[in-house]
Amino acid sequence: MRSLGTVRLLTQHTEEGALGTRITDETIETLRNVADIAQVVSERVTLKRAGRRLTGLCPFHVEKTPSFSVDPEKQMYHCFGCGAGGDIFSFVMQSEGLSFPEAVKSLADRFGVPLAESQEGDDREAGERQAILEANRVALGVFRHGLLKSPLGGVAREYLEKRGISEDSVARFGLGFIPDGWTRLLDYMTKKGFDPRLLEKSGLVVRSEKGRCYDRFRNRIVFPIQDIPGRVIGFGGRVLGAENPKYLNSPETLLYHKARSLYGLHQGRQEIRKSRVAYIVEGYFDVIALHQHGIGEAVASLGTALTREQIQLLRGYADRLVLVFDGDVAGLRAAERAAPLLLPFAMDCRVLLLPAGEDPDSFVRRLGKDAFLGEALKARPLFSFLMHASLQRWGRDPAGRIKALESLLPLLSGMTDTVVRDVYLREMADGLDMEEKGIRERLSKRIPDSPGMARQIQKSEDPRGNLRMEEALVSLLLSVPQCREEVAGLKPEGFFSDPILKRIVLSLLYGERQDSLVNDPEILGDPEVQRRLSGFAFGESSWNVDNAEFLISQFRRLQQQAQGSSGLMDRIKAAEAGKDQARLMALLEQKQQQAREAAKIGLSRVVTPRRHIQ
Repeated sequence: MRSLGTVRLLTQHTEEGALGTRITDETIETLRNVADIAQVVSERVTLKRAGRRLTGLCPFHVEKTPSFSVDPEKQMYHCFGCGAGGDIFSFVMQSEGLSFPEAVKSLADRFGVPLAESQEGDDREAGERQAILEANRVALGVFRHGLLKSPLGGVAREYLEKRGISEDSVARFGLGFIPDGWTRLLDYMTKKGFDPRLLEKSGLVVRSEKGRCYDRFRNRIVFPIQDIPGRVIGFGGRVLGAENPKYLNSPETLLYHKARSLYGLHQGRQEIRKSRVAYIVEGYFDVIALHQHGIGEAVASLGTALTREQIQLLRGYADRLVLVFDGDVAGLRAAERAAPLLLPFAMDCRVLLLPAGEDPDSFVRRLGKDAFLGEALKARPLFSFLMHASLQRWGRDPAGRIKALESLLPLLSGMTDTVVRDVYLREMADGLDMEEKGIRERLSKRIPDSPGMARQIQKSEDPRGNLRMEEALVSLLLSVPQCREEVAGLKPEGFFSDPILKRIVLSLLYGERQDSLVNDPEILGDPEVQRRLSGFAFGESSWNVDNAEFLISQFRRLQQQAQGSSGLMDRIKAAEAGKDQARLMALLEQKQQQAREAAKIGLSRVVTPRRHIQ
């Protein structure tokens, strides 16, 4: 486990150039003391006092009744509707679409907290990131020159003109071109002093099996891919000849992660924030054409299926996501792939299928902005769209409706939020003309396939609030820091099956600084960790100094049972292999007795002290 005191570097950009800075535990603590979460949140949410907390409408999902809460004392926020939550860093990350270092930099600038200059050799990775950024900046200049000023760029300029791309759009999106040739960019960059090994790490060049380097992008229109602040983190290229692939993107690098990037978000973030709508399309030219025709809310997912990280990114800007697909079978399949990710977020997600043969680029160029927005108004809610598509595929007769039900049930069985699941279940019952009770019964048979959902239902069945042992231990460590040393002696990390809770426990037990919650940037930068921590912060803990030993002793018993159960299973297998029937029956009876003992204290759950201690 890496020490929580480890120094982390971030790359900070200024107009004059770049400066390496570092994030220390002290910086994080200073920002927590200086920056007020209520002040930061109130810039986006109208907050009203409700006891010791502040409440308002959640900025991350659509709601009419406030379920978003800020605790100024704990400096945490939590939404009881969508589950979003965390501290001031995660709020800035989620609402602004920033990485953790960028959120720290933003808050430090705002509240006047200095960030220490890095020492030479502090962090090789941070220096490499900066070097890749610089390589991308220089390469962009080469690509821009190739399009705008090189005689060989005439064919590319003609192509863009035929596609209806204006000079303003070329400038706004920084489009470029590189003529055919194996080492045009490589030769120029090495003359400028760039090491070919760095260019390979940046994705600008490729190394052959024989060890020779050559340009990744050749004879292509080049699209710079930018992060939200506008830094060039990668490139995409559209070939002008007949070669394949037609489109080519930078590989994964220290800077560029396609699952966490959206083309056009840098240019469109202000428009999306204003309208609270984002149109998700599939291609570079789709984004550029829509922006050029006054629809600046368009973004593209960079040649991959929509990811959870991209949805999280957009939640900070938009309340409604409109998936815009070509009107064919591929569009339907794309909507089906996106559904399991989008539906659990409980956002207003809609599907716009354009007429057959049209894509957003061709449609808006042919019919204009008003026609596109008119079609967008008719976009169907995602779940309704999928249900309608299923009925079209299978028919509305009894057999068809049952097939439609079976095709939709996996979407519900993967949802852990019971409220969201119930909303879709009722809609399914109405749309398929079925009894809600029958659908619930069929859905319940799928619950074992979804551990997360099973845990949710298990918790909701008992209004008195049974907690899983893993959750109880985390709650205890947060509520009673004095017991961390004793718990650490039991080495509980091997007990944890939930990876998020395990990360939290490791940080709490083995971090250098146990006077505060978590200062590790790696932990603080994970939105799922933040969400879970906010759930503990806004819940009512049952644990205190007086009853801590009760839980610790119960955990010891569970560990002993788990060890005994493991040995017993080995003996049962040996008896089966030796065909010793009498011994096998005795061992099975012993196993049943262990199961009865486990049920008394709960192998996966722990009963709160209110129910056990008189």
